[in-house]
Amino acid sequence: MSKLNVLNAPETILLVDDHYLAASRNVQRTFHAPEKRPENPILCTGQVDWEIVPLIFGSVLYDPNVKKYRMWYASYGPSVADEDIHYWAKLRTADSDDGLHWQRRKRIVFESTPEDRYIEIGAVLIERDRYVLVATMIERTEQKRRVYRLAYSNDGLRWNRGGEIPYQKPGHVDRHCLLKDPATGEYLFYFRGIELVPKKYPTVDFCIRTVCFQSSRDLEHWSDTKLVMAADKSDPPYTNIYSLMPFFRGQTLMGVYQLHYQHRHEEVVTTHLAWSHDRTTWHRRHEEFIPLGAPGQWDRFNNAVASGPLIIGDTMYFYYSGRLYRHGGYEPKSKPDTGQYWSGIGVATMKLDRFASLAASFDAGTFTTKPMLWPKGKDLRLNADCRWGSIEIEMHTPGRKKPIKQTRVEGVEGVRLATGLKFPATETPVRLTFKLTNARIYALSNQ
Repeated sequence: MSKLNVLNAPETILLVDDHYLAASRNVQRTFHAPEKRPENPILCTGQVDWEIVPLIFGSVLYDPNVKKYRMWYASYGPSVADEDIHYWAKLRTADSDDGLHWQRRKRIVFESTPEDRYIEIGAVLIERDRYVLVATMIERTEQKRRVYRLAYSNDGLRWNRGGEIPYQKPGHVDRHCLLKDPATGEYLFYFRGIELVPKKYPTVDFCIRTVCFQSSRDLEHWSDTKLVMAADKSDPPYTNIYSLMPFFRGQTLMGVYQLHYQHRHEEVVTTHLAWSHDRTTWHRRHEEFIPLGAPGQWDRFNNAVASGPLIIGDTMYFYYSGRLYRHGGYEPKSKPDTGQYWSGIGVATMKLDRFASLAASFDAGTFTTKPMLWPKGKDLRLNADCRWGSIEIEMHTPGRKKPIKQTRVEGVEGVRLATGLKFPATETPVRLTFKLTNARIYALSNQ
């Protein structure tokens, strides 16, 4: 089997690239983006008197302990004197029964203390017997040391501070995201890296941001810091990779990353799609994933996303925050295109796993998977649209020219379409060949 380069098939196979494919002909890959909901913004400045700027630095999850959807988000302001409101960060929650209508809680669940100043979190994890988060902190000492501080809770509302996550250069403390690999149980930590700017350029910042990575099995012992994402020649000069918020779909690690255009006359932050098959080699799309709002819209500048999408039924909910004001460092005197301190949290939705698709017209196209070991006796299902066309499927095993099974699906659309094809009950590598006639496939699954 090793000579055949046999893969173990995950529950879901996305078609964002050719990682699982052996060949293709006359098919076109298209990337898709979620659509902003008409209810937006679902939370915003001015709705309550205890915060000025709500931002989705955090997570939106289904909490089985309260049987509701829960949002952990950053709540900024009001400030005192002339201080920037972003120095007055607090973590608050909101609850929902449907993912669209939310009830804020005034209660602060995490904040600064006399010993340290809280800035933000990246994600909340709900484990079987506890909740876990990582907070960006600045110690109130002469050195003002910045640290990643773990915290634990029994209910997601009352948190106890834990140990630090150590890191090495080029790691730095700021935007970050903690997640858990569902296959291995390992904790994966993606966080800020920095590179000093080699020469002067029109920005107030002293560095270019990147993304670093570490892993751990117990949240105590961590791997060495590794740089995994940075701007390259395809990006404008001095562009920052400002953050990466990754999440698993099958064995593919998807992610939404931020690009920060840090020129003093621009200073905007946009969101883009990325993915990895090995945790550290990332492929980036340069088109905006959830685009900035046009003039006259609430999410005009500076977008950020939650730690991963909330999945309700067959729909993925991507929560994001947008602002009327640009990123710090903008010079309004030279080009006064920025608004007041105002932000909102909205949601954009897309059908499950429809990040990218392979499609063909009536002249038909084909693609064939690599040999894979599928779960014994499971059914093949399609995330596809062939309402006005058809998809023909052949199942092959090594050494046989004729397919062991074949079928045709037509006139339907859905995220889990039944094909009637069942994988072998023995450990046998299988290749699948798809012929698309005026049809589109987004993903394969064996669920």
